[in-house]
Parts: sequence; C-alpha cells; structure tokens
Amino acid sequence: MPAQKITLEFNDQIVRQFVLATVVWGIVGMLVGVLVASQLNFWQLNFQTAWLTFGRLWHRRRLELEDEQRRTEREKLLADARLHYVMQQTNDVILLIDEHRTIRDANDRVRVLYGWTAREMRGKPVSDLREPGEAENLANDFASVLRTPDGHVFERIHRRRDVTTFRAEISARVVELEGRPHVIAVIRD
Repeated sequence: MPAQKITLEFNDQIVRQFVLATVVWGIVGMLVGVLVASQLNFWQLNFQTAWLTFGRLWHRRRLELEDEQRRTEREKLLADARLHYVMQQTNDVILLIDEHRTIRDANDRVRVLYGWTAREMRGKPVSDLREPGEAENLANDFASVLRTPDGHVFERIHRRRDVTTFRAEISARVVELEGRPHVIAVIRD
C-alpha cells in the first residue's frame, strides 16, 4: 500500500478576523483616550455636545475640589474668628513684637493699660513702654526670651501714655512668623 500524501489546510480566517478586530478596537480605544485627555486639557474640544464629552467626571471632581476648598476656607475663617475673639476679650495686653523690638500688633486692652490704641501701638518701639533708664534691661530681657524656648516671665516698671508708671508682669515667648523670630508678650499690671 503506497503512502498517501495528506494535505492539511488550516482555516485561519477566524484568526485573521480577530486580529483585524483587535487592531480596529485598539485604534478606537486610543482615539477615545486621546479625545478624553484633550477634553480634560482643552475644554473647547467638547464642542458643546453632551453625548461627546467626558466632562461629567471632570465636572464632578472639580465640584469636589471646590467643596473641599470652601470647607477649608470656612475652617480658616472660624479659626481666625476664634483667635480674634480670644485676642480681644482677654483681660491682659497681648503684643506681637518683631526681632527689631518693634510692636507689630496689639489687642484693644492696650487702651486701658497704656492709654494708646492698638493702631497707635503698631510700629512703636517697645522701649517707649519702659522707663527711660531701662534700655539695658530691655536688651537683656529680649535676649533672654529669644534664648529660652519655653518662654520667660519677669516684672518691670512700664510707663503709660500719661507718663505714670506701673509694675508690669510680662510673660513672653518666642515664635517664628514668616521665617523670622517674633515675641508674643502677655502683659498684666
């Protein structure tokens, strides 16, 4: 019996169709990706058609970010209001003094204790609150406060606007604001 030659033929038409479908869907998917990325970056490419835009997801994320920003701003305003309330309602004078010994801010209690308004105190050197012969003590006190991280408490003779004097207890602590050392001083008579 002679050997028969058998020819096998593979029907690879289905494989070719799957390869073609893969290429077509790959191109379609990449085009959709380019369209989505372009719409996110250039909103004008939305062409004002609701069915062609990817903007709903972007719009939702933008709304979430805006809500978070509003919430953060509201919390900051509440914290500022609480700080302002504490600063203005305390019975002690609170001064913010820069490294040049200049008063940068004061609460309204300075009017009662010193006779100047808070606005008048801003920009005034701290030495104006001391007796004229206290310049050396002021320099030492300021240096001591800057060296002591836990703050420093001391008593000195202070002078009011009407030139009368009083014994002041000063509790001072150094803080860093805008990258520079400042002193917060709480003063009571």
